[in-house]
Amino acid sequence: MKKIGNLILAAILGSAISLGINFYLQKDSHPQNTPAQYTVPAKFTNNSKKYMAAGAVDFSQAAEKSVHAVVHIKSASVVNHLVYGYQKYYDPLAELFGLGGERYSRVPQNKQELRLASGSGVIISSDGYIVTNNHVIEDADELEVVTNDNKSFKAKVIGTDPSTDLAVLKIDAQNLPYLQFANSDDINVGDWVLAVGNPFNLSSTVTAGIVSAKARNINILKERTAIESFIQTDAAVNPGNSGGALVNLNGDLIGVNSAIASPTGAFAGYSFAIPSNIVAKVTEDLIKFGVVQRAFLGVQLAELDAQSAQDLGIDRTQGVYIVNVAPNGAAKDAHLKPNDVISKVNNKEIKSQSQLLEQLSQFRPGDQINLEIIRNNKSINVPVVLKNREGTTEIVKNDAEYIFNKLGIRLKELTADERAQYSINSGILVESIGKGKIKESTKMQEGFVILKANGKSVKNKKQFMDILRNSEGSLLLEGFYPGYYGQYYYVINLK
Repeated sequence: MKKIGNLILAAILGSAISLGINFYLQKDSHPQNTPAQYTVPAKFTNNSKKYMAAGAVDFSQAAEKSVHAVVHIKSASVVNHLVYGYQKYYDPLAELFGLGGERYSRVPQNKQELRLASGSGVIISSDGYIVTNNHVIEDADELEVVTNDNKSFKAKVIGTDPSTDLAVLKIDAQNLPYLQFANSDDINVGDWVLAVGNPFNLSSTVTAGIVSAKARNINILKERTAIESFIQTDAAVNPGNSGGALVNLNGDLIGVNSAIASPTGAFAGYSFAIPSNIVAKVTEDLIKFGVVQRAFLGVQLAELDAQSAQDLGIDRTQGVYIVNVAPNGAAKDAHLKPNDVISKVNNKEIKSQSQLLEQLSQFRPGDQINLEIIRNNKSINVPVVLKNREGTTEIVKNDAEYIFNKLGIRLKELTADERAQYSINSGILVESIGKGKIKESTKMQEGFVILKANGKSVKNKKQFMDILRNSEGSLLLEGFYPGYYGQYYYVINLK
């Protein structure tokens, strides 16, 4: 019994010694001012700056500044469908022969459908000018703008530019919060940005990300003179964000969100914004002139790669080289030649065709730029005076004047009631025909309704103008005369 007691006493003493050693070791392995229960980092979800780690990014000021200048744009359009129904009539002859007098005839009827869509926009002036995407407001019959404080306004379209997917609206308001344009050339890959918009009709949504690439061309714009040099970010952008703001940490506008890369239609990791330098130039032109003043070099271009660099005998594989020079363009006047490599525009390095187009898009006909070119492996500085599409340095007139001077016609946009009467969704009326190419080359009469130009539907003067500007050689017009049966086609030689 005594032996058993000794064994129990020894076990108790051993356990006490082991616990003491373990406590001592634990005491030495942890800083004394760090309680064990806080070894896993945790913090409350308040927004107090004093709890932020050193170097953490604060988005609150940029979000607060930008969210009030981003609006919700709601569009409504009436779509007409030609359907056939049956109309009852009485046939006395059929009744005379015992066949029953009631008969039904197949008659055309107009069925209207109201289509609603929404997107975002950015207020760029205190008196109500708003920039958005062209695809947000395209074909709209009515536009409503809802500000962040839930005020609603009817909006007027000032101008559109499908080549950059931009449009400018105007609402009747004063003292509005608005965003300043930042220089999009100054942003770098890796910089933090915020995307602000109204995805899925959820107003005033802010997401954060970084600039993941610049000068991206994703071939989403189908215009022949399209300018794609997108800022790529990983800030979440979804349907409804189109036309919203991409801002830097100062809350200044560095881009207008326009597209996403997605197999599903929802955000899948990448979004694309039109750089603010392009946005600023296009919006200023639309407000001031009613049409974008686009400057051209007058060249056909290709991008360098290892093979073309070897063929040209140069030691660089990034850049743009000239394939062909137009006979009446700016490049011809500046004595540029095929195989010249354009390496810089006004000291800004050019590594791709999209970068070159982005830089040129910031100038107007008559502006002078300085190109650095590589010819025979030597760098040469060449001053170039840019020209418009017609090969002159003149400012392009507004749409109506341009169309009349080019074709000799005056156009009138159809009302929604007129389109419903004719059961058409597009169409623009030839109101008068004067001296010009149409009178010289066709037998078109006044009152002709143009439905399509070069295979594209035409609903307003701006759409017609954009097609005309992008047409080379000839213009095919398709339409009808109200009250007359059948479609009519006219081909106009533009040369």
